[in-house]
Amino acid sequence: HELENLKALAGSLGLGDRVIFVGAVPYLQVPPYVEMFDVALAPYPSEGVSNYFNPLKLFEYMAMQKPIVCGCTSWAYTFLGGDSGVIVDCGDPGRFAARVDELLDNTGFAAFIASNAVRKALKYYTWEANVKAMLKAYEEAQN
Repeated sequence: HELENLKALAGSLGLGDRVIFVGAVPYLQVPPYVEMFDVALAPYPSEGVSNYFNPLKLFEYMAMQKPIVCGCTSWAYTFLGGDSGVIVDCGDPGRFAARVDELLDNTGFAAFIASNAVRKALKYYTWEANVKAMLKAYEEAQN
Protein backbone atom coordinates (compact mmCIF):
# COMPACT_ATOMS: atom_id res chain seq x y z
CA HIS A 1 0.00 0.00 0.00
CA GLU A 2 3.03 2.29 0.25
CA LEU A 3 4.62 1.30 -3.05
CA GLU A 4 3.88 4.52 -4.91
CA ASN A 5 5.01 6.66 -1.96
CA LEU A 6 8.27 4.71 -1.74
CA LYS A 7 8.89 5.06 -5.47
CA ALA A 8 8.29 8.81 -5.22
CA LEU A 9 10.64 9.07 -2.23
CA ALA A 10 13.38 7.16 -4.05
CA GLY A 11 12.97 9.47 -7.04
CA SER A 12 13.08 12.60 -4.90
CA LEU A 13 16.30 11.38 -3.26
CA GLY A 14 17.90 10.71 -6.64
CA LEU A 15 17.83 6.96 -6.08
CA GLY A 16 15.20 6.00 -8.63
CA ASP A 17 17.73 4.27 -10.88
CA ARG A 18 19.36 2.41 -7.94
CA VAL A 19 16.28 0.92 -6.28
CA ILE A 20 14.16 -1.87 -7.68
CA PHE A 21 10.62 -2.23 -6.38
CA VAL A 22 9.49 -5.73 -7.28
CA GLY A 23 6.33 -5.96 -5.18
CA ALA A 24 5.14 -9.30 -3.88
CA VAL A 25 7.22 -12.25 -5.10
CA PRO A 26 6.13 -15.90 -4.88
CA TYR A 27 8.17 -17.74 -2.26
CA LEU A 28 9.98 -20.01 -4.73
CA GLN A 29 11.16 -16.96 -6.69
CA VAL A 30 12.70 -15.20 -3.68
CA PRO A 31 16.23 -16.77 -3.73
CA PRO A 32 17.33 -15.11 -7.00
CA TYR A 33 16.43 -11.72 -5.51
CA VAL A 34 18.32 -12.42 -2.27
CA GLU A 35 21.28 -13.56 -4.37
CA MET A 36 21.47 -10.02 -5.78
CA PHE A 37 21.91 -8.48 -2.30
CA ASP A 38 25.28 -7.11 -1.31
CA VAL A 39 24.05 -6.81 2.28
CA ALA A 40 20.86 -8.31 3.71
CA LEU A 41 18.80 -6.15 6.06
CA ALA A 42 16.55 -7.12 8.95
CA PRO A 43 15.74 -3.70 10.44
CA TYR A 44 13.57 -4.83 13.35
CA PRO A 45 13.21 -2.42 16.28
CA SER A 46 14.45 -3.57 19.68
CA GLU A 47 11.16 -2.85 21.41
CA GLY A 48 7.67 -4.22 20.98
CA VAL A 49 6.56 -7.31 19.13
CA SER A 50 9.89 -7.68 17.29
CA ASN A 51 11.30 -9.43 20.36
CA TYR A 52 8.66 -12.15 20.28
CA PHE A 53 9.06 -13.80 16.89
CA ASN A 54 11.82 -15.28 14.78
CA PRO A 55 11.81 -14.00 11.22
CA LEU A 56 12.33 -16.69 8.63
CA LYS A 57 14.15 -14.22 6.38
CA LEU A 58 17.05 -14.06 8.84
CA PHE A 59 17.65 -17.81 8.43
CA GLU A 60 17.26 -17.51 4.67
CA TYR A 61 19.88 -14.75 4.59
CA MET A 62 22.21 -16.86 6.73
CA ALA A 63 21.72 -19.95 4.55
CA MET A 64 22.42 -17.91 1.41
CA GLN A 65 25.68 -16.66 2.96
CA LYS A 66 24.77 -12.98 2.99
CA PRO A 67 26.28 -10.44 5.37
CA ILE A 68 23.43 -9.26 7.59
CA VAL A 69 22.69 -5.99 9.36
CA CYS A 70 19.95 -6.66 11.89
CA GLY A 71 18.10 -4.68 14.53
CA CYS A 72 19.11 -5.40 18.13
CA THR A 73 16.25 -7.68 19.09
CA SER A 74 16.63 -10.39 21.72
CA TRP A 75 16.66 -13.12 19.06
CA ALA A 76 19.24 -11.34 16.90
CA TYR A 77 21.84 -11.85 19.62
CA THR A 78 20.89 -15.52 19.89
CA PHE A 79 20.98 -16.31 16.18
CA LEU A 80 23.69 -13.98 14.87
CA GLY A 81 25.91 -13.67 17.92
CA GLY A 82 28.99 -11.49 17.66
CA ASP A 83 30.56 -12.89 14.51
CA SER A 84 27.71 -13.92 12.21
CA GLY A 85 26.12 -10.55 11.55
CA VAL A 86 26.03 -6.91 12.53
CA ILE A 87 23.49 -6.00 15.20
CA VAL A 88 22.58 -2.34 15.53
CA ASP A 89 19.84 -0.22 17.12
CA CYS A 90 17.28 0.63 14.45
CA GLY A 91 16.24 3.66 16.49
CA ASP A 92 19.28 5.39 14.98
CA PRO A 93 18.85 5.24 11.18
CA GLY A 94 22.17 7.00 10.61
CA ARG A 95 24.04 4.37 12.63
CA PHE A 96 22.16 1.58 10.84
CA ALA A 97 23.10 3.05 7.45
CA ALA A 98 26.71 3.51 8.59
CA ARG A 99 26.94 -0.18 9.46
CA VAL A 100 25.59 -1.10 6.01
CA ASP A 101 28.21 1.19 4.47
CA GLU A 102 30.93 -0.49 6.55
CA LEU A 103 30.03 -3.88 5.10
CA LEU A 104 29.88 -2.49 1.57
CA ASP A 105 33.32 -0.92 2.04
CA ASN A 106 34.93 -3.86 3.87
CA THR A 107 34.12 -6.86 1.69
CA GLY A 108 36.59 -9.02 3.62
CA PHE A 109 34.69 -8.52 6.88
CA ALA A 110 31.37 -8.92 5.07
CA ALA A 111 32.54 -12.27 3.66
CA PHE A 112 33.80 -13.32 7.11
CA ILE A 113 30.48 -12.77 8.88
CA ALA A 114 28.52 -14.25 5.96
CA SER A 115 30.67 -17.39 6.09
CA ASN A 116 30.14 -17.66 9.85
CA ALA A 117 26.41 -17.16 9.37
CA VAL A 118 26.01 -19.94 6.83
CA ARG A 119 28.01 -22.36 8.99
CA LYS A 120 25.89 -21.51 12.02
CA ALA A 121 22.64 -21.82 10.04
CA LEU A 122 23.56 -25.21 8.63
CA LYS A 123 24.69 -26.50 12.02
CA TYR A 124 21.97 -25.20 14.32
CA TYR A 125 19.01 -23.82 12.39
CA THR A 126 17.85 -26.51 10.00
CA TRP A 127 14.64 -28.52 10.27
CA GLU A 128 16.77 -31.58 11.02
CA ALA A 129 18.50 -29.80 13.91
CA ASN A 130 15.10 -28.68 15.26
CA VAL A 131 13.73 -32.22 15.13
CA LYS A 132 16.80 -33.57 16.95
CA ALA A 133 16.43 -30.91 19.66
CA MET A 134 12.73 -31.72 20.06
CA LEU A 135 13.40 -35.47 20.30
CA LYS A 136 16.10 -34.84 22.89
CA ALA A 137 13.70 -32.69 24.93
CA TYR A 138 11.03 -35.42 24.75
CA GLU A 139 13.53 -38.05 25.88
CA GLU A 140 14.66 -35.90 28.80
CA ALA A 141 11.04 -35.23 29.79
CA GLN A 142 10.31 -38.97 29.88
CA ASN A 143 13.26 -39.73 32.15
